[in-house]
Amino acid sequence: MKVCRLVGVFCLAFIPGCVTGNGASIDSYGDPRDDIHDIHKIGAKVAGIPTWPNRVIPYEIGPDFDSLDLSRIDIAIQDYHTKTCITWKRRTTESDYVQFFRNVSGCAYSQTLGFRNGKSLMVFENCRGINTFIHEMCHVAGLGHTQGRSDRDDFVYQKGANCGGLGGKSDYAPYLHLYNYLSVMHYGCDDCLSPKLAGVPYCGQYFEGGGLSVLDAENLNDLYQCSDQYTAFQFPMNPSNPSSETNAICRGYVNGSILVGQARGTLESCWLPNPDNGREQGMSAVGYEILENFSNALWMTTSEAIGGGGTLSSYVVAGGRTKFHETVYVGLCPNLLTDWGSVGRRVGSVFASKLNEVVVSYGFKVFRCPNPLVLYVLNGLGIGIGE
Repeated sequence: MKVCRLVGVFCLAFIPGCVTGNGASIDSYGDPRDDIHDIHKIGAKVAGIPTWPNRVIPYEIGPDFDSLDLSRIDIAIQDYHTKTCITWKRRTTESDYVQFFRNVSGCAYSQTLGFRNGKSLMVFENCRGINTFIHEMCHVAGLGHTQGRSDRDDFVYQKGANCGGLGGKSDYAPYLHLYNYLSVMHYGCDDCLSPKLAGVPYCGQYFEGGGLSVLDAENLNDLYQCSDQYTAFQFPMNPSNPSSETNAICRGYVNGSILVGQARGTLESCWLPNPDNGREQGMSAVGYEILENFSNALWMTTSEAIGGGGTLSSYVVAGGRTKFHETVYVGLCPNLLTDWGSVGRRVGSVFASKLNEVVVSYGFKVFRCPNPLVLYVLNGLGIGIGE
């Protein structure tokens, strides 16, 4: 599907409803370009983003949204409540709040990045899909655009002299975890913007209603210091509380997917299964993350985690996702049997579509172990639904 992209002050290709009142453009699912307005456009550094007090964002909804809009806003709010410790609360007497406001023209934008005194607007018109509501709500909560990260040149590049720039690099974008191509905060990859990492087929939320990705939720929970409520992946330079497994749980990119594996030695390498070629893949340096705060979690069978509700509990830890948005959970093979005999416990990836097996690696090979255990967070958030 053709994607419209901002180039200087015009679009390379036009689609109905593509151009906003101020010349910004949107992609086919309503992902706005240049959608943080006024002085707060420059945002705040990760270490000093002005977060909302007590993790509560008071809001009100303007009178001009129709019933479908209201339903989508409710879905967006529930997505936050399921995956983060942030609460969106209907405003009563709060003086600091945001308003969902419907404009007469344009796409969508936010007046603030993070907390702001007084009343701020999230403005919507031609772009009123679930993903767009979630995208602007992320700006209000404190997240910038993913492709604005200061390390973005390692992950995406611009194609063609007529494509214009990607915008300035800064420390104001999500920069707490692995680069997240499938973030709801990432522009779509198109004729101008392209991923550098092998195996990544597209960028951004390429389908409507995908919601906060696993890494989006983790960035928000880190920003709001929710570590008391969930299990956090962190870069491995100085892990304060790595998992108690003999080899720590880690995750990294494998052919465009973010999968789960095990770190070795003193956390200097992460070994991951590659189901595409059946081989084990090793990573070093800062290309992977280590699971911390393992004391807040325990292992349980998938049937226990599903319970009577018929679906996997949101307290189950999602370690990543495939390049096609399928959620990947942190899984354990209690006793891996190989050609060399039993090698004991191995951590790996449980795919949402195949909860009856965990994909692990050992000895440069990939194994599928039946009847896996999954990691379950006690009294907290597993960040487990959707990516």
